[in-house]
Amino acid sequence: AQRRGAIDQLVPVARLAEADLVIIAVPPAAVVETATQAATVMREGAILTDVASTKQHIVAELDTGLPGGVRYVGGHPMAGSAGHGPASADAALLSGRPYLLTPTSRTDPDALQTMRGLVERLGMHPVLLTPADHDTLVAQVSHMPYLVAVAAINAASADALPLHGPAFADVARVAASPTDLWVDICRTNRTAIKRALDGFRRELDRLERALDEDVSLKNALESSRRKAEELS
Repeated sequence: AQRRGAIDQLVPVARLAEADLVIIAVPPAAVVETATQAATVMREGAILTDVASTKQHIVAELDTGLPGGVRYVGGHPMAGSAGHGPASADAALLSGRPYLLTPTSRTDPDALQTMRGLVERLGMHPVLLTPADHDTLVAQVSHMPYLVAVAAINAASADALPLHGPAFADVARVAASPTDLWVDICRTNRTAIKRALDGFRRELDRLERALDEDVSLKNALESSRRKAEELS
């Protein structure tokens, strides 16, 4: 990471006492323990945030459980790739993307404002959500699509895979994401992901029925195309 310029220096945990802001970037199941350990060293009034893609459990634990007057604001940048480790670092990854912040009634307003300012300086767009809404919505646009990609890869036959085109390559890129991280994500957002999969299953059923009726099929495809164009 230092050779790539991704970090300036590697320091012992004790140096966190000098920090105004600490960002916890570990898998979701490790956030609470790591954040709690960090907070025991941090100075009073410092801000602690995380970047985990699930929020309800983490926020419930850290909103009331941090020692020493450390101020917590939940966060989640909606940007990533299938890569992992310093070799996959990309300074352009965050540009223009939403950054989800999950304040509660206990969140310090000044700490939240500081986080909004940081997000904007990173070139991202701050979006405020409750932890519950965060997990519900992110399940639909991140967690469920990963599992759909996994299902598509597993459903393709060994004879079909070598014939794949660019669209399937995009699916494969998503499915190639780190397995341990995704097990963690699915475990910590299981209920919302199941709801998202139910919605996807209903859409699959609708498409299957529409295959027998050209007008219904065209309407379904057109609806999807219009939504996709709005995202581009």
